[in-house]
Amino acid sequence: AIGNGLEVIDTHMKSTGQEFILVNGLDDDVCSKLPGVHDENKPPMFGQLPDGTWLQFDPHFDVMENTVENPLSDGGGIKTFLTDGYTQCSNVARSLFNENGCKLSSEPTTCQGSYSRSDIKIDLNADSIIAMRNITGKYIYAISNLPLRGDSGTPVVSACQEGAKSRWDVLPSNECVATDLDDETLEALTALLTKSPDTNAFIRDITFPKHVHHCSAESKASIEEVSIIIDSECFKRVHPDHMSIYDMSYCANDPGNI
Repeated sequence: AIGNGLEVIDTHMKSTGQEFILVNGLDDDVCSKLPGVHDENKPPMFGQLPDGTWLQFDPHFDVMENTVENPLSDGGGIKTFLTDGYTQCSNVARSLFNENGCKLSSEPTTCQGSYSRSDIKIDLNADSIIAMRNITGKYIYAISNLPLRGDSGTPVVSACQEGAKSRWDVLPSNECVATDLDDETLEALTALLTKSPDTNAFIRDITFPKHVHHCSAESKASIEEVSIIIDSECFKRVHPDHMSIYDMSYCANDPGNI
C-alpha cells in the first residue's frame, strides 16, 4: 500500500506509470464540491499526494449483479439517487421471463422503472415490430405458438377459475371446430367474450369474475384447450402471453441462450 489508502493495481502490467485504487474513499469537505457523476463530458479531475505527486481520476463502471435469480434489493435505486438520475433504475415489469424470481422489496431506496405512456396508438403488426427493431437496434419479437402446458406438463389455470385471466385468438368461424361444452360453461364464456371491453380485433382477453357467471364444476377444474364459435367468429384459447411483445436482445447476445 502507498499511503492514504492507495494500493497499486497494475503490478502485473508493463506500464511506464502506475495505477492505484483508493480502497476506503475520501472523507473531506472538498468532496461535496465534486460532481456526483464524472463522465467523458466533464473536465479531468486531479488529486495531489502529500509528496507532491499528481494523480488523475479514472472513472470505472461499478458492475452489480442484477439477475432473475439474484436481483438488486432496491433495483439500483440508490445509484439512481446518488447520480441524480444519470444511472437509470434497473427494475423492470413482471413478465413470463422473470415472474419466478420476482421479490418484494422493503428497501427505502427502491425505485420504479419509468414507463412513459402516450396517447399515440400503434398497431402491433409485423411491419411495426420490424420498424421498432430497426429503430432501436433491439431484437424485438412477438411471442406465438406457446403451449398451454409447460415443459413439466403443468396446465395453465382453467379459464373458469375466479379471477383467472385468459387470452383468446379471434379467427374466422370456419377455421376451428367448436369444443363440446356444457350449457352453463358455454353461456358464461360466451357472455364474457362478447361483452369484453377489449377491442383488439385479433386477440381477446377476459377475466373470469366472482359471483356473476358460473361454469360447471368439471369445467372449472379442468378446462384448458377450448374453442367457442360466436356468430361468424371463433374464439380459441391460447397461452396468456400469446402475441405479447418482448425485447429478446439478452437471449440473442448470450451464446448460452441460443
